[in-house]
Amino acid sequence: MQASGGTEFMDQQQSNDLALHWIENAGAILVIVGAGLSYGLEVPADEGWGDYPRPPDEDVVNWRERYGTDVNKMWGIEGPKLLRSVVRGAKLQNPSYKLLFDLLRYRNHFIWTSNVDHRLHTAGFSEHRIYTPQGDLTLLQCSTPCGKAPAAWNALNPLLGLLMQGVIDHTTHAVRSDPENTQFIPSCPNCDAPAYKHTRHNSLFTHQPYDETQRRLVDWLLQAEEVAPGSVLVLELGCGLSTPWVTRFPAEAIARQLPARLLRVNISEKDAQAPPDLVASGRALSLVATAEDALRGLARLSNHASELESCSMTAAMPVRPRPPRIPFAHEKISWTAYLDKLRDPSVKPALM
Repeated sequence: MQASGGTEFMDQQQSNDLALHWIENAGAILVIVGAGLSYGLEVPADEGWGDYPRPPDEDVVNWRERYGTDVNKMWGIEGPKLLRSVVRGAKLQNPSYKLLFDLLRYRNHFIWTSNVDHRLHTAGFSEHRIYTPQGDLTLLQCSTPCGKAPAAWNALNPLLGLLMQGVIDHTTHAVRSDPENTQFIPSCPNCDAPAYKHTRHNSLFTHQPYDETQRRLVDWLLQAEEVAPGSVLVLELGCGLSTPWVTRFPAEAIARQLPARLLRVNISEKDAQAPPDLVASGRALSLVATAEDALRGLARLSNHASELESCSMTAAMPVRPRPPRIPFAHEKISWTAYLDKLRDPSVKPALM
């Protein structure tokens, strides 16, 4: 497949070499992480339930839409699922996480992710350098939300308190309605309203826990550009098109406006496309690969390996951009405008 750094055709090895050159010469690396980094990670369906009542196999994303004000039903069904995600799902790792950690260990970096699975924290990255504007499954928040601090808190103890007391009816899968049982439904420590999962699926979501992290991210980017103009690299890993306003569009806008370089890694040739103007100016390069294959290949190149062995990295951008088959960030929308939108709880992910 044809590839380009902006001015001439390159083969796969040349493109991989250019990607490594960008990484090794970056003054700062903003890593934008999508679901592709967690590819293949899933708790087997029959595992992780312990002695707790296993709820119906229904994947409910928007709890409010499904349960309304029936918190007994909501927590009776979703409580065991959420505890399983906290105890098992958040701990799952694949080689991509270690490869990324090693790549960034001694480099100035910040991570921006649409993932809510907490696995970047588990991998050892500093929580002060992880921006998670979609929320975190290991946290709870107020269902109103009341806006008081803390706006989100650790979910583990409230979930254990709910499930270890035997308050869930095994037939109805609802918390039994008498006060002796409902007292164990997770609640807000500030206003005593029922708690809610802390992920962006409706207007209940609060970005408040990430306001300070977002400010640090902006300051970090501006400082990096001031110290070494043009040295910022945006490394995008496994970001699809389901919520481009959360990851892809900001990545493109930062590359265009800061300015920075954009290295886009995606297993899909379609999703790997970068904006034609960034390609033409030599500031965007795409690698069609899984995150693991790309990171492993870059690690081998960094160690002066003579060949990529079984790595399936394939560079994928033409010199003369084809008509775009996918949407790109609008050139007139600033990257800070995307950050402003992420603070708005009324914006659903599908609309972002």
